Amino acid sequence: MGKPTSFETARRFLLALPGVEEGPCYGTPGFRVKGRLLARVWEDGETLVVKLDFDRKELLLAAEPEVYFTTDHYRGYPSVLVRLPRIAPETLRELLEDSWRIAAPKRVVEAFDAGTGRGLASWNRDAEVLADFSSEKIVDFTVTGHGASVPQIEMAPPGVAGTFAKKGTTVR
Repeated sequence: MGKPTSFETARRFLLALPGVEEGPCYGTPGFRVKGRLLARVWEDGETLVVKLDFDRKELLLAAEPEVYFTTDHYRGYPSVLVRLPRIAPETLRELLEDSWRIAAPKRVVEAFDAGTGRGLASWNRDAEVLADFSSEKIVDFTVTGHGASVPQIEMAPPGVAGTFAKKGTTVR
């Protein structure tokens, strides 16, 4: 799998989605879109509670119990607990986009898709590159071209020209 996924990686992916805001949720960081919860950090700090539909929740629990789990508290709720150190960054990014699509208003999702193709899939490669950078190289979140924010990095890696920005200027 490579380097373990951290909460900071999850935070970057979540805040890159249109309309997502971070705020407290039961004493831990939570993420909402238009007031609707899509994810929050569980009390252990290494687990993310992610809102999904019931079918997807059951599928994930059965397929990868070492990554996904639930507790008595979350039985009957459309949420799954994700062990961050055990999930690949790309898999987490896709899961969080799916959660966002459930929580975000339809018009927000349609606007996002209209501007970026299929949504976050249009920057799969960039998300993978980003996951390889240490957090000290990430300097800020910004937008370059399509309305979704992506992390700025100190130095653009090869092959991502025009996607990331270096301290507010487009990388070419």
